[in-house]
Amino acid sequence: MTAEEKKSLPGTMSLMTVATLYLQHRQKTEKAGTFHLKPPLPDEEVPPYLRERIPCINGCERTFRIDTSLRRAKDGVAPDVSLITEYAPDGTGTYHDSARVKCRVCDLVYRAPAYTVQNLRERLRNGEIKDSFYAKWLRVFEAEQAEEDAVARVTTIEIILGQNLTTDQPVTVTAEEMCSGTYVLGTQGAGKSSLLEQVTYQRMEQSDSIIVLDPHGQLVDNIIARMPQERIEDTYLLDLTDTRLFPFCLNVFYCADCTDETERARTRGRVLRVFRRIWPEIESGQYAEKILRYVTNTLIYNPDCTLADVPDWFRHPRAISAALRNVGDAQTRAFWEHDLPSLSSRERSIQTEPFLNRLGRLLADDLLRRLLCKPGPPLDVKSIIRGRRILLVKLPVDSDTAGEAASLVGVALFSLIYAATFDEQNRDWRDTYTLIVDEFQNFVTNEFVKLFVGGRKYGAKLVLAHQYTNQLDQPGLDVNRRGVLTARNVVAFHTTPYDASEVAPLFAQLDQQTDNLVADVVASLERHPNEAVKQFGLRTASPLVNGSRLQLHRSSATEEEPYTIVNGRKMYYSSHSARQVYDTTQYPQLDFGFGTVPFDPEDARQVRQQLNSLLYEAQKTGRINPSHESRFIEGMATLSHREDSHLRSDEKTRMEADLRVVIDALINEPLIERLSITGGGEILTQLPALPSRTAFVKAGERTYQMETYPLPPEVDGSTARKRVVSLLERTRWKYCSTREEVDERIASSPCRHSGAGGQMQPPSGQSPKYEVKPPSPVPPQPPIRRRSPSR
Repeated sequence: MTAEEKKSLPGTMSLMTVATLYLQHRQKTEKAGTFHLKPPLPDEEVPPYLRERIPCINGCERTFRIDTSLRRAKDGVAPDVSLITEYAPDGTGTYHDSARVKCRVCDLVYRAPAYTVQNLRERLRNGEIKDSFYAKWLRVFEAEQAEEDAVARVTTIEIILGQNLTTDQPVTVTAEEMCSGTYVLGTQGAGKSSLLEQVTYQRMEQSDSIIVLDPHGQLVDNIIARMPQERIEDTYLLDLTDTRLFPFCLNVFYCADCTDETERARTRGRVLRVFRRIWPEIESGQYAEKILRYVTNTLIYNPDCTLADVPDWFRHPRAISAALRNVGDAQTRAFWEHDLPSLSSRERSIQTEPFLNRLGRLLADDLLRRLLCKPGPPLDVKSIIRGRRILLVKLPVDSDTAGEAASLVGVALFSLIYAATFDEQNRDWRDTYTLIVDEFQNFVTNEFVKLFVGGRKYGAKLVLAHQYTNQLDQPGLDVNRRGVLTARNVVAFHTTPYDASEVAPLFAQLDQQTDNLVADVVASLERHPNEAVKQFGLRTASPLVNGSRLQLHRSSATEEEPYTIVNGRKMYYSSHSARQVYDTTQYPQLDFGFGTVPFDPEDARQVRQQLNSLLYEAQKTGRINPSHESRFIEGMATLSHREDSHLRSDEKTRMEADLRVVIDALINEPLIERLSITGGGEILTQLPALPSRTAFVKAGERTYQMETYPLPPEVDGSTARKRVVSLLERTRWKYCSTREEVDERIASSPCRHSGAGGQMQPPSGQSPKYEVKPPSPVPPQPPIRRRSPSR
């Protein structure tokens, strides 16, 4: 079905398929009066997917056509129906409004049962409908089912963070949970990079699109050395040390369609996000942001011009005149043609020089000039995401030669990712990605919190790591400091004492999961929220608990010698026979739900243990152990200190039924040991003392203490270097140009004034020339197997 045909579907049927619509004409219920029926429509008013006549399944000459749009019943319960027309071979037609329609040629009856998507699929698969006309819709159903399955895989697949130190089980989060953000905090060497690598490898194996921003380079090198061989071909590597020779385009001023108001607004927003981050003082300045807006508008309408042309516009009137011929914004034209020329020299200098000084420092960096001023659209992040590709970016922020450029490039890339995420055009479930950023404070903008908090809606799985919370104490980033703590998933490695006080409350309530199940289930049944469980606890479990604590009262008595009473006194007869000793045992009595009976406390302890084992295992595994169940029932039946069972057959049946209700309730809602740490006090002292690779984890409402798993093995050094060379070649071929080509394009800008003294010339021919060559294939390597989860 085409997109246009889908749009023409009635709103209430938006998820139904064409084949279902064809068969809905057979539906009719007794509530005929609740439907809205319209007269037949002319062909030109019938939606395209309903115009084709349906042949009779038996292959006779009769055909049928739906003649009305489907309508939902008033009460919202009855199915959709429609009038249909039956056509004879001569073209005459009769439309029907009845519970059953009979083909007048072959007597096939179209009955009223509800033909849902599911049973239609089954009928098609089982061969009930054999006509080729219907068989083609089976392919439609299969394609839809495949897409539904793909969506389910994308959202429910699990990512392993580490190993639970309590249970030795993996600590996992789903891909859908990761869309609510993952925040990683820890000092240097605490294990952050190890976790980031683990997440990256798993997302690679799960065929997700991945973007990694690495401020040091070691993380990317490790990823390349360990990544699956099959993902090499769809991976790109941007390295600023290589970008000096082969720059890519980072022209944030480029507008895809300057005639589209939405595109212009999107471009202005992208520019402001970048420059507010690298020039935070412009927000408090009086003129810099205003000038930046007018410069941005001018560049939007002149896609062949770049930021390198802007200084000429302020110094040479003829240069800006050429650019203004294309500008359609009246306020921008008024600024250049009237507002700026009307200023005195002194006032003009006050308003423009701060902006031009900042811009001059930017353009003086050869690397930044080539990246920001290369004409054309910037790096297409959206196509990388849509193509499920991987982008690895090395941004050496501590480098003496590229440190300043690295920060700006990271901010610009972050802005492009932000724009691609919130682009509503032609979005679908495939537009999801995983963004992994180490030392993210170097690159985020003040709008980043929107991406972090709202990424769930757009399928953005952000994993952000840094060392200290005060690294976000920068102008405009304070809102991000609050935003990261709202992440659904928080991983805290070894931290400073100050940061421990910030994040410890997140782990104060230990998680409610199987490793914290109540050990003594029998004694805790009365606090279960289910009323049936409470009653079972009061009637049966509580007496078992009390009875198991009792003791038998044993005593012995010796037979008295024969005697007679004389004058009120006992007079004993002399006897040489042994006196008999009597042993007596007093059994306690309790009501276990079926009347008061005497019992042995030792038997009660055994039955209590049997019941506890049965209930605990059911909570933990979600299944009933039949042998444990039968032993408990038999123990209850013989609990009485009598030779026969104290349970009648009807009482035993009721006991079994009550027990099943209790077990089902405990499986659905287990009893949890509520271990809380007031205010996170214990964790507050543990966080600054955690060993390497050990962390506290908050995953949704659950909390763990975990250790990261060992990393998979690396390929040898020679193979790793070949991988890097291959990735660089592929990236140059796809996204880069030589620096000579970029310099030439900047110098030949149509917005350049030919007499401008500040015209940029390409570098002299002293440096060697380079050319971009097609990437050479990488020889296949044996696959890297992940280590088994072991401590």
